[in-house]
Amino acid sequence: MNPYEVLGVNYYVTEEQLREAFITLAKKFHPDTANSEEEKREKEKRFKEITLAYNLLKGSLGKSFDRDEQESKKGNDIGIIKKKAHVFIDNGDYNSAIDILKSLDEYDYEVNMLMGLALFKKKRYHEAVRHFKKAIELNPWKSEAYSYLGETYLSIKLRKSAIHYFKEALKIDPNNSIASKGLSKLNRDRFSIKSLFKKG
Repeated sequence: MNPYEVLGVNYYVTEEQLREAFITLAKKFHPDTANSEEEKREKEKRFKEITLAYNLLKGSLGKSFDRDEQESKKGNDIGIIKKKAHVFIDNGDYNSAIDILKSLDEYDYEVNMLMGLALFKKKRYHEAVRHFKKAIELNPWKSEAYSYLGETYLSIKLRKSAIHYFKEALKIDPNNSIASKGLSKLNRDRFSIKSLFKKG
């Protein structure tokens, strides 16, 4: 569910516009306005979805606006540092990536993704988990953080957690290759373990 789409607002919506959109939709889809039981069920479902979307967005708008303001004041420095971090990671220089990312805003989705990836490659799995989870908290509608989190849990043998996050990634993007490969590997491992216990 994308709350912006549910409420029919864009990513630059103000608190006031968000509230107006919610009130308009809440009036339209309130279950008390239904004329039949079937319509009531439909409206209840839609009303819950609208309320959830509103609650997800209403507390985060001010924070994201403040962060955008701060980022614009810093000019292009943040973008350049992120690009450098990408290059360091691509070249296997994970320590340099970690060092330059430390100076950036911890409330940035991409910063957490890059930091998580660099830490994962360094096998600092518990730290990587923290950054991937932060990325999910900042943007729960992108599949890559879920898939990398699944891969991290797979590396530390936490099978159930790995399966959970791979499945979450595939709910958002059914074509996520990391999640697909991770689940396939887990299924293969499960069947090979079972075969060890089969009687000949």
